[in-house]
Formats: sequence, C-alpha cells, structure tokens
Amino acid sequence: DRHSNTNNNSLEAILKRIGFTIFQEIQDLGYFSFQPITKKPGKITSHKEIIKRLRTHDVQPDSIHEMERLKQQLPLDFLQNMKRHVLPQSHPPGAYFGVPVHVALYHRNLGAEWKDKLTFCLGGSTLDVLANQKIKKKDTYVGARIVGTNIIMICKHSPYNMNLNDVGFQFERWVTGKQLNDRHSTELMDHIQLMQVGSHYCLFGADCDATHQGAPVEIKTTDPKQWKTKTMFQMISSGSQHLVYGKKAKGGTRLLDVQILSLEEVASRSSKHRHGEMERNIVSGLDQLRACWDDLGQDDYEMKSLHFEEG
Repeated sequence: DRHSNTNNNSLEAILKRIGFTIFQEIQDLGYFSFQPITKKPGKITSHKEIIKRLRTHDVQPDSIHEMERLKQQLPLDFLQNMKRHVLPQSHPPGAYFGVPVHVALYHRNLGAEWKDKLTFCLGGSTLDVLANQKIKKKDTYVGARIVGTNIIMICKHSPYNMNLNDVGFQFERWVTGKQLNDRHSTELMDHIQLMQVGSHYCLFGADCDATHQGAPVEIKTTDPKQWKTKTMFQMISSGSQHLVYGKKAKGGTRLLDVQILSLEEVASRSSKHRHGEMERNIVSGLDQLRACWDDLGQDDYEMKSLHFEEG
C-alpha cells in the first residue's frame, strides 16, 4: 500500500509511538537547493527566474561527522570577532514562495493526479501554530493559492537579517567537518516529502541542516528549554528522526558537549502528552483553512494574513 509505511524505523512509525496518528507517509521527494536574492530581496514571479536559481539533481546536504571524533575536540571555543555575514530572510512573499511545489510537480514527476489532489504546502512552524492555536505577536503567517493549482501554501512571513557567522552556524559548520571560520553557503537546502495529514494531502518543504546516516537531521545549540513544540514540528516537517545538539557553557561562547537526540526524546521534552489535543487542532485548522479558500473561489491568488479567533 503506497499510503502506509509499516517500517518500525520510518517517520510514520516513530510518530505513532510518540502518540501522533494523523501523519501518514506517502513519498520522499528528496532534496533541492535554491539560491535566494541576497542583496535586494524581491519577488520572483517568472518560471525562468526560478529555474535559474534552482538545483534539483545531485543535491545532497553535508553529513554529520563521527560523534567520537567530534567529542575529542571538546571543549571548543566559538569565534567571537568574525565579521557579520548577513543573509536577508524576506520570503514569503519573496523569491522562495512556491518553489517546493514547483520542484514536486515538475522535477519529481508527481503528475496531474497529485496536482489536483494536493491541498497544502507547509512547514514545521505552521504545524506548530496550528497545533497550539497561537501566533506570536511579532510573527505573521500568510497563505495563498499557488497559481494553476488547488494547493494552498501556508508559511511564516517575518523578515529579518540572519548572520551566518553566529554561534549556531559555526556549530553547523563544525559538526559537518568544516572550520569555524569557513564562509557559510547562502544556498537554501530543503527536503521535501508528501504526507497525508488527516484527510489532507500535504507537501512539506523544510530546511535541511545536514544528514545523519543518510537521513535529514536537525542541528541546534539553543537551550532545550526554548524548543517547546516548535522544534519537534520542525523535525517532523523536514523528515528528521534525529537532532544534533550542541551544549554550550554559560555565556554561550564555549561548546562543552555534542549529542544526538532522537525525535522521540525531543518530543518527550516538549509535548507533555498533549498529542491528541494538538493533532485535533491541526486537522481542525487545516479543515477550516481549506474551507476558507474554497469559499474564495478557484481564481483567488491573493496572499492572505492568518490569525486565530477566540473560541
């Protein structure tokens, strides 16, 4: 059965052990990379412009080095005086909006069947706000129908400048065998997967930090107390079964330890046995979003801001 994954080590099986029953794996669509506009962020609208910035073949994220070899280098002091390497994060509605859908439909040969059946394209932060029914005041979430399809793309739109020489990115370079002061690639690396969530067929496109044993892996140096449920849903959306955690000393300038945590361990730290409530919220939220766009009509491609109403 194409719509069921009974492998005990599959993401679907792990999620069922955690307590989530609404996620059903359909197809892993691999990786792609996209080069964003870094100097003057803007909207990319033409097919030609997307193709120019897109790589879909022979794309493979860096892999995590052997843990024992990494631990031998500890403790490790992060570099404090590096020149800022700023990458503006302006999408959506910037250059990246809709690219995962383009890759899935036109480079992974899903075909006309899935063009009509797919209902959403989303990521981990969207799952998190649906599960908890709360959007932070500083954040904005937007949605729009992808032109020529019935697919609604929902994602976060909170422009900010990302410094690729921050400690978190230094750690990412180090665990993948690079030097702390190496220049970080500005290319966006994503993993895409097709899943059924409740009654909805969803395309997940999510940042892929690296791979571990051939599978996507999340990388974090933030205090686990700050992860809450967002990190868990980021892992689900990227297909990451493991997280590489860098434990820092007080002050954040020295790395004391590096650990690999399973998705089950991350979930146990954050979800507090609220799985039933959260998955009901996710399904209800997707149902309501779908109904809203159906009411708007097939020709409405305008971007809409999302919010939750009390009750």
